Amino acid sequence: MALEKYDDSKFESAFQAALQLEKRDYPSYVGGMKVASGTTFIVKSPVDESIGFGFFQEPEIGLAGAAVMSAMKCLESWRRVDQASKRACFEKALESLKAQRYRMASFILLSSGMTGKDAVAEVDRVIEIIESECSKEVQAGAGGVWAIVSTCSSPFASPIGYAISAMLAGNVAILVPTSQNSLPLFQMYGIFEKAGLPDGVLNILIDRKNDVAVDIANDPNIRGLVLSGTGEFMDEMMFLVADDQLKIVNEVKGMNPIVVHKPSNVKKAVSMVLESAFSYSGQGLFSTSKLILSGMDANEFVNELIGQLESLKIGDPSEKDTFAGPISADGFSRWNKLISEYGGHLVAGGARVDDEFTKGGYYVRPAMFLNVEEDCELNFMDNGLPILSIMAVDDLDAALDEVENTDCGLSAGLISKDQKAIERFNGLNIPLKFVNESNARLSAAVYAKVEGFKVS
Repeated sequence: MALEKYDDSKFESAFQAALQLEKRDYPSYVGGMKVASGTTFIVKSPVDESIGFGFFQEPEIGLAGAAVMSAMKCLESWRRVDQASKRACFEKALESLKAQRYRMASFILLSSGMTGKDAVAEVDRVIEIIESECSKEVQAGAGGVWAIVSTCSSPFASPIGYAISAMLAGNVAILVPTSQNSLPLFQMYGIFEKAGLPDGVLNILIDRKNDVAVDIANDPNIRGLVLSGTGEFMDEMMFLVADDQLKIVNEVKGMNPIVVHKPSNVKKAVSMVLESAFSYSGQGLFSTSKLILSGMDANEFVNELIGQLESLKIGDPSEKDTFAGPISADGFSRWNKLISEYGGHLVAGGARVDDEFTKGGYYVRPAMFLNVEEDCELNFMDNGLPILSIMAVDDLDAALDEVENTDCGLSAGLISKDQKAIERFNGLNIPLKFVNESNARLSAAVYAKVEGFKVS
């Protein structure tokens, strides 16, 4: 059954209820047991630092290895559960998630700063994944322990989606989220628990200092590792593990470049670029960080970008007309450093949004840089921030060369009315992941049916 269209009033009601959530302790969950260390920290919302979710337990040294061993003990009994019973458990969780759709989205908004619509889209993606996975005929294999390490780039859909896929295939899973975005995962753990998921099939260890992920990734007893997110640590994790037997799913955000070449409508093309670059404040897995303008009047396009950028509402993510919300305190520090270092190429944005509401968080006007030096980090190193590097080149040949020399990450796109350009783009030899259109506001794929824009 199709989900109802996003309802502002229902979201607002759920959001106000979420604000009244009673503060409590959130321990690690290992083998169905609540594991406390005695060392707690409070997580504050990027929406407003006066909003605290409760106290989270810092995992003790050695808990990562204990979690892997505990998960392994649950593996054989979970594998023996017949597939119909596994599906029944997740279908029960699915019904609960559908009933709590706006409530869960409210927790996502509070922990990540996503707008209401984007947060609901995260929940809907998980609903879609459960429905899809439960409809498949899965032949359970040997099974193993899968660890899912995630950041804020997809605070709910990616880690939960991978965990569901792993568990339905007869594996057991350990979620390793950053502390900032762990609240929705704890809420989902509760849904699985009430649905009858056996103890130890799903486990959660918060990773505030990045040491838990390293310990688990180096544990010889894990079968698979999912890396989903952005940042220097994620890049390091890709090269950390030397075990050739370990299965690795790499969902690490890259530059996700977009080429604009002979667009039929400049205003529409600009709107597309801004949506991909700056929705969810440029933090999404498929947010573009690099724009390549080919064989066109770059000044006209940039001026239109500047004009539309200034009209975007940056502020309270719970309000329906807000385009993007805040970034984290750490993100703001990195953002400030980049603005200062490359300010000579800044053409728009780059200032903190300062009003009565935004003073409680880190709200910034997205920054656009034009023609920075070719070896500048803004051209090749994703920062997971609302920053767009714009490069103007002479022709399509130069534009496609630039794409092939870019760490594309998970997607790349072309906006053009030129059919020959589209065919050439389709033939690029770059390993890209297909992005489903259902992720519209979370990915560049929102443009897949417009002017030959292609995401592979």
